Amino acid sequence: MNRFNRQMTTYAVERLSIEPQHAVLDIGFGGGEALKLMGQRAYKGLVVGIDISDTMLRHAQRTYATWITQGRIRVGKGSVESIPFASDSFDRICTINTVYFWNELSGAAHEVHRALKPGGLIVIAFRPRSDMSTLEIVRYGFKLYDSPAIVQALESAGFIDLTIEEGCDAHLCYLLVGAMKRGTKSDALAG
Repeated sequence: MNRFNRQMTTYAVERLSIEPQHAVLDIGFGGGEALKLMGQRAYKGLVVGIDISDTMLRHAQRTYATWITQGRIRVGKGSVESIPFASDSFDRICTINTVYFWNELSGAAHEVHRALKPGGLIVIAFRPRSDMSTLEIVRYGFKLYDSPAIVQALESAGFIDLTIEEGCDAHLCYLLVGAMKRGTKSDALAG
């Protein structure tokens, strides 16, 4: 998973513009590659990962045991529909290849908006419908999207300054949809 999605993950984390003191959330951290990249950038802050999979949670607990002990990373069970943190908790939120499993786009976008600080940024990275529809794995409960559906959900939740970027790696193309929670950019950078 980490190797297959490395380029998309790296690009998504770069787009977050993480500062050393930021509190950052990775929703659905999977193999944990984004946790590592976020932890390298938010070395004075906190990186939190939530995932619905007990297997991925145990993997992250083993892989990042040192950073967890140091208090730099926290991992736990959770989903985008019910982020287990107070409102306005995070400067940055990222989710990579999880949108296919969200029960409902609008509700998830509102929950992410709640957890993000004013002026904070979100990046949603995913493979578009056109590429995903060719994969056999999508038969197993995947919901496929293109950027307009994601943008609409984010706008309805109150996000502003939406951006869409496309990239391709050796496997497939991917989309990054970025947005800001209303506030000031200086709020986001002040962390």
